[in-house]
Amino acid sequence: MNNQTSLLIDVGTSTVKIYTLIAGKLSHVKNQTIFFSEGFTPEKGISEINFSKLCTLVNEMKSIYDSCEIKIFATAIFRKFFETSKNSFLEAFKMQTGLLFTIISHAEESKLLEEAYLDKIPSENIMLINIGGGSTELIFMENKKTQELINLDIGVGTILKQFPTLAEEKTNTLPKEVIDFALTKMPVVKSKQRTAFYTGGELKYMQLAKYPLQNNTIFNDLDHPQVISLNDFAQKNKEIFQTSMSELKKMMPENPDWMIGSRACSGLAESICQQYGISLIIPSNMNLINGVAKRINEVKE
Repeated sequence: MNNQTSLLIDVGTSTVKIYTLIAGKLSHVKNQTIFFSEGFTPEKGISEINFSKLCTLVNEMKSIYDSCEIKIFATAIFRKFFETSKNSFLEAFKMQTGLLFTIISHAEESKLLEEAYLDKIPSENIMLINIGGGSTELIFMENKKTQELINLDIGVGTILKQFPTLAEEKTNTLPKEVIDFALTKMPVVKSKQRTAFYTGGELKYMQLAKYPLQNNTIFNDLDHPQVISLNDFAQKNKEIFQTSMSELKKMMPENPDWMIGSRACSGLAESICQQYGISLIIPSNMNLINGVAKRINEVKE
């Protein structure tokens, strides 16, 4: 296997996730929260200040990993650029960083997620839940094959826009209000799953927030050591909604702003599980970058 180091960067609506791929091993480096939806318009793209934050972060990583191949993958809000604003953004980003900025489609993101989890999925039917800042992907799999794929234009940012007090120190919004709103955005599907991987750093979040996780006895995998029932998840979400934002931020000192979306994300996830009959959740730190890494490793082997 090639020992070349790659730096892989996942740019979502509100979080930039950075990884290294060294000798086939994917390692998480850091997350940085940047709220790209603030000041965004399809005509003009992201705001100048957020563009500057993004370029500064990427150039910092580029200087640290100066001999690495660097690949950047963007989703969600970056798909909403008008063609002219997208071309201007890509040109300006290339000028500032010297790097290509790849905006991937809903379908490609879902395919990468499917590839990432294919070797992890047990024989039983499984659902993949991938909630972002501006979009959500739901993949329904049976016998390791995708049966249905739902791409929703709803994410953490959508929930925060509908219920802005969720980002404040204290909120009077209840989980049920979020759930009832989110349920109106979800279509009916034919698939019947009972277990779901909840992707994108949720294992770390639930451990830090002290959700009542249980040992994973479904299958043996170091990446997915724990599970939680929907009932336990829902009960803990009520506590999270009542916990002050300052206390939530203390749980993740290296990137406290990530917790601004914790209430909204948990409520949205609960609504998805409720809508599609999920009774057991497998929290996961994996995301589309694991699919990218898998593709790179397969090419280099």
